[in-house]
Amino acid sequence: MKGIAERKAGFTLLEVLVVVSIIGVLAGVGAFGIRDVLANYRLKTEVSSIVSMLNKAKQWTVFKQEKYGVKFSTANETYTLFRYSDDKEFETKDSNTGIDIYESNRIHFLPEGTADYGEVRLKNSNGEKYRIYVYSVTGRISVKAWDEELKNWIDM
Repeated sequence: MKGIAERKAGFTLLEVLVVVSIIGVLAGVGAFGIRDVLANYRLKTEVSSIVSMLNKAKQWTVFKQEKYGVKFSTANETYTLFRYSDDKEFETKDSNTGIDIYESNRIHFLPEGTADYGEVRLKNSNGEKYRIYVYSVTGRISVKAWDEELKNWIDM
């Protein structure tokens, strides 16, 4: 076949540029989605960590028959397990990057398993909000998320 030119395998520069452009656009769109997912994951992890510390304070209180609790610092974005009688601190944790403890008070438990009223509110850079509430009569720890459409806290 002398009349047919030999065709070499490979891609043209235009084909490579189109594929690279498409990959770049998809990666850029995906990066924004991943950032939001990570921010929400960090917030849920922080909520879980605070609930865990509150449960530890409640268990110590019942076991040792002394008041223990958790105090929050909105300025330093930390929370600390402490003994109520002398304010001795046992464990302090920093909140995750991008998590704002924006409303809180000290929460401590009584030897019967009840608690003084307390709540803490957290939010992330996306505006997602969680509220951790301790019922005084039962000492039950409740987690609620803010629903922007309903404009209300919903149980988690």
